Amino acid sequence: MNRLRALAYHVDLWVAALLVLAAMAAVTLNLGTLPRVLLGVPLVLFLPGYALVSALFPTRVIPTVERLLLALGASIALAIVVGLALALAGVLLTPGSWTVALALLTMIGVVVAWVRRLRHGVTGPGFAFVTMPRLSALMVVVAVLGAINIVAGSNLVAQDQASPAPAQLWMVPIPGQPDEAQLGMRAGADGGPYLIRLSSGGTTLREFNVDTAPGQEWVTDVVFPVAVRANPIVARLYYNGSDTEMRFVVLEPATNGG
Repeated sequence: MNRLRALAYHVDLWVAALLVLAAMAAVTLNLGTLPRVLLGVPLVLFLPGYALVSALFPTRVIPTVERLLLALGASIALAIVVGLALALAGVLLTPGSWTVALALLTMIGVVVAWVRRLRHGVTGPGFAFVTMPRLSALMVVVAVLGAINIVAGSNLVAQDQASPAPAQLWMVPIPGQPDEAQLGMRAGADGGPYLIRLSSGGTTLREFNVDTAPGQEWVTDVVFPVAVRANPIVARLYYNGSDTEMRFVVLEPATNGG
């Protein structure tokens, strides 16, 4: 009973665990840019380092300012190490894989910190922001703003870059079937919703809405009327409702010999 009562005192660890679960839900459910940024920034800049510092120093031996700065620096270092580890392991570096790796690392730190606190009979770090010196508080604010500025700047640069193009888009005739063609694509690193539009002479013939996972291949056979097959047919690929085509291929007119 005493252990259960002591569990309720570790509010900081409970909050860290809830934030980790919320960040994973935001990425898994694709809740939008704002929720993912609001929940992802703590997961990158604070939570892994805080869990590590709490696990290494369960007793109240580190003052508030030093504990926060250590958590901030350790989180950035762990985020870099996790990214390198995923790359070396051959895991595709996506928001989902990075979130899962950081979340798992944070939860391990939270559990270890809780166990060590119970062994030492402490209830947490005992933050005391009211008595924090002004210079120390200013140091924390500057460090946090600097880290947020780095993350926000990186996010803006990433948004300015073009989305990864799909590896392939093709439309090839089927041997022995002059009025048919194989239409296919392979999704890019992000996957997601694509639109393939077939047209000839400026007239839209067919459209295909394709929702794919990263790197997934999609193929279908298309039958064209004889009059249409006598002209060039263009397949254009669009991503996520964009009006700008990512790729296009041209199917040349069928010859008399098929």
